[in-house]
Amino acid sequence: MAQNAQNVVAVLAEIHRLRAMTNSLLNKLSILELSSADSKRLGIPLGPLRLQRAWPRSHDCLLIEYAAGNTSIAGQWFASAKHLQMVLQETSGSSLQKRQKLLELPSIGVMLQADGVDRRLPALASLVARPDAELVSHRPEERAVVRLELSEGLSYAKVLAADRFREFVSTAHSIRKLGGGDFSVPELIRADLKAGILVFSALEGQSLHSLLKSQQLIPAARAAGNALQKLHSVSDSVRSRRRGPSEEIETIKFWITQIKSFAPHFFLQVLAAASDVFRPLAADAPAIVLLHGDVYDKQIFVDTQGRIGFLGFDGLAVGEAALDIANALVHFELRHLQSLLSRAEAMAAADAFLDGYQPDPHVQLRIPAYMDAARVRLACVYAFRPYQSHLVASILSRMGQQVCHLNTERIQKLGVELLLEKGVRQRPHENRWKEKAFGRRFI
Repeated sequence: MAQNAQNVVAVLAEIHRLRAMTNSLLNKLSILELSSADSKRLGIPLGPLRLQRAWPRSHDCLLIEYAAGNTSIAGQWFASAKHLQMVLQETSGSSLQKRQKLLELPSIGVMLQADGVDRRLPALASLVARPDAELVSHRPEERAVVRLELSEGLSYAKVLAADRFREFVSTAHSIRKLGGGDFSVPELIRADLKAGILVFSALEGQSLHSLLKSQQLIPAARAAGNALQKLHSVSDSVRSRRRGPSEEIETIKFWITQIKSFAPHFFLQVLAAASDVFRPLAADAPAIVLLHGDVYDKQIFVDTQGRIGFLGFDGLAVGEAALDIANALVHFELRHLQSLLSRAEAMAAADAFLDGYQPDPHVQLRIPAYMDAARVRLACVYAFRPYQSHLVASILSRMGQQVCHLNTERIQKLGVELLLEKGVRQRPHENRWKEKAFGRRFI
């Protein structure tokens, strides 16, 4: 009888999830059908647009990216028709040329933005119009990357909104202090403060991601782990914002509130997984180091000499070394879930990365907590990618699992020693934020 009751509850929960998925905003935005005239006007191939990914900006605004054939087009969704009209008018201004590159779809609250037209990135459209330019990515009103063929060689221009530019200029100057003989970083070629443009040199070699099916993967992963250890050893003269356990917890909380609004069919799964992350993540932390902030296979390059280069320092911060290590390890796991690596290959790559880094026991002790935090963050990210959202359940199913051969016996022994030394206090208040944000019925 009890088993039958559990089965009924499970079936009802699945029905609720499927109804929520059907009614979710992301599901409604997943496919756009444009007329041939609108497609021609935007300069994109004729055919349906497929929502590749979305980023929650607030509870009433999404930044969106659609696939159009082999290209992509950026846009925004607004809950308010008035807000949509205001942004449309401010983006086009008095320019007929800009207005031609914008498409309003008021019935679903969407505005599409072609060829880099953006009210808060005013220099982007003219940069994209250059004959040697290719728009690589565009997150409306926040940032964009443009590939350029300059006299100095292949380069990448990062275009930033004014409120983010000053912070990133500081980051760019910090990046200059990195690298040297141990690893390479993009060189800042020029900065246009007025236009909000930073131009960086391209890194030589191939990304680690492009080597997933290559025999070079294991030695490259080992070299990447060693290079990350060198980055973490850079002098603390490089100043940056802090990213510790409390910041990670706040990031996860933000994502959970957005999941509840935009992808409610994943809400209970993500909430349950996050609940298991907070206590171990908030435990006493070891020494902090300089962090890359987003280390994974697409941000790591390997040249013909086997030298490692790092891209994507937007998340430069100071925090625990385990954060960077865990992010890299969980992405090897993700490549297995995406069928790009076998389970054995993913574990071998993760082991090689860890072998190259050689973390001390205190750092090893913190890696599992940060791996679970990375899994929750990744699950949230993929919840906003309708055609890859099947990965959410797969990612969360890995909570608490190993992706490499950590010295678990030594970690457990060290963990017990630390707990005995410092004591463990019960935290009856740890669920209060959930009750406040979501109501007791969700706990």
